Amino acid sequence: MKKSVLIICLIVSIKGVSQIPLPGDPFPGQNKIKSPKKPQIKTSKDPNDIDNDGVINKFDNCPDDSGAVSNSGCPLLVLNDSTSKIFDNGTYEGYWKNNKREGRGTFTWTNGDKYVGEWKDDVMSGQGFFKWSTGETYEGQWKEGKRNGTGKYSFDKGNLYDGEWKDDKKNGHGILRWSTGEKYDGEWKEGKRNGQGILIWMNENSYDGNWLNDKRNGQGTFKWASGNTYKGNYKDDMRDGKGLFIWVNEEKYDGDWKEDARNGVGTYTWPNGSKYEGEFKDNERSGQGTYTVPAGFSISNCPYCTKYTGKWLNNRKVATGKCYNSMGVLIFDGYFTDDKPWGNYPQNKSN
Repeated sequence: MKKSVLIICLIVSIKGVSQIPLPGDPFPGQNKIKSPKKPQIKTSKDPNDIDNDGVINKFDNCPDDSGAVSNSGCPLLVLNDSTSKIFDNGTYEGYWKNNKREGRGTFTWTNGDKYVGEWKDDVMSGQGFFKWSTGETYEGQWKEGKRNGTGKYSFDKGNLYDGEWKDDKKNGHGILRWSTGEKYDGEWKEGKRNGQGILIWMNENSYDGNWLNDKRNGQGTFKWASGNTYKGNYKDDMRDGKGLFIWVNEEKYDGDWKEDARNGVGTYTWPNGSKYEGEFKDNERSGQGTYTVPAGFSISNCPYCTKYTGKWLNNRKVATGKCYNSMGVLIFDGYFTDDKPWGNYPQNKSN
């Protein structure tokens, strides 16, 4: 029996559909599409004529409105129609159901943007690939016309984000790789780094900790490629609050930070056992503080003095202060200027 072929050509032009350069904006085809008139079909009493079109052919055993097995000879999808339709801002080629884009389809915008993938209720939903005319691409899941679920976004000539999305924004866990070599692996919220995450720079510096609004905020650990390490609190990408800094030469500072500098009260220790406990300002000893050195050493400009307690300014002893020897005996109580004692300083360690 000869196969009946029915060709229906339809060109629909719909005005008022806005052009979109980016996902998340209104998508074309929201206006109602008029259904083409259906031809008169003769009924058949033959039980093998499953689709009741009066003709028995190989498509009679294909399922309705569902994916068909490819080796059965059926179309990939059996929906109302598979055709090309023209809009004011582009062209759609694919499947339809109840006058809406449904199933697999391709929309090409007049500006060069292109989407290839699944549709539901006339919007991009399911798995799909979007390519902007600028060269950016997204491949992944969609829901109601926006990137939702998991997907890969390539942008800015080599940057790549691979992770979770919500309403067209990076949301959940994801990995962002820059073309320059940097990498962020962690949590996102509304397109920004939020929560726990680790950032590795091209020079091998790294930060592992908490993020808020795309900046280091809260507890975190920063490691330099040189071997230096900071572990403590951050605020707006700067060390702020309590924190411990350890240099590769084993010097340590444990105390207050403000705007990325030692500010407040803290303890600085040296590998030989020397230690300063007191106030800091802009990374220097300034304010009230006590400096001690181990036995066998003397504090600069103060012979026999192993402990100084008093005022400091820009790492120098100033104003009033006291010096003690290694046995804890007070040997000088007076004034200091430019890091040196002023007046009658003892010339032996006992008085």
